[in-house]
Amino acid sequence: MVLRALLIMLALIACFSCSRAEFGLQQIYAYPVIIQEYKASSIGPASEGLSLAALPLLRESSEYFISVADPTGELRWEQSLAAFDVDGIAYLGLPDLLLPQGFTLPQGVWEVELLHADGRRATGEFTLQDNALFRSAREAPQLWIPQFTWQPSETIESETWQLYMQTESVDAESRPLQELWDIQFIDENGTVLHALQAKEGRLTSNQIDYGTLRSRTVLIKCSRYDTTIGCMLVGLTYFT
Repeated sequence: MVLRALLIMLALIACFSCSRAEFGLQQIYAYPVIIQEYKASSIGPASEGLSLAALPLLRESSEYFISVADPTGELRWEQSLAAFDVDGIAYLGLPDLLLPQGFTLPQGVWEVELLHADGRRATGEFTLQDNALFRSAREAPQLWIPQFTWQPSETIESETWQLYMQTESVDAESRPLQELWDIQFIDENGTVLHALQAKEGRLTSNQIDYGTLRSRTVLIKCSRYDTTIGCMLVGLTYFT
């Protein structure tokens, strides 16, 4: 009788174990971010960070808890997050893991720990390795990330302005860069007034309604992923 009860218990445990689908991290995508701020009278120091997306092996939960630790063990981010859908696939995203001002992004093996809603844990890792171009962008971001400036138009019309987007190393009129930047015009409440894509140089009037944007915009944000550096570049130009 005791033996029979023991066998039944073992069978139930085996069935329960089989019913729990495997949980893990199928894929981790991570790349560094460099953010450069431009203000009216100064160029602020660049900030560095990390953008991360994870693909969990089991996607039946809508809530997860994730922990990301740098190779030194001195920096750690912990956050609850929900999955987001891209083409029918559920991802977990942490797009703005910013380092404290003055810190540089540690290179090496980073550790990721994911906690499922039912208590199961999964671990994974990814490696960051910089290169000469990344170090150049880190040391002189103003050569890589453009600043926006309003300049009076040369026409005889009054109150007419033109908007330029350029880095320190590029003559925007004679040699505009070919890469497209995602650009957002943001007001004092953080509302995106207008968004477009443009190359470095002068933004034409058919891209922008100068009459309203200049008076309402306090921040212009530009961003793009640079494949040669392997890094997301972000520029913030303030007009306050």
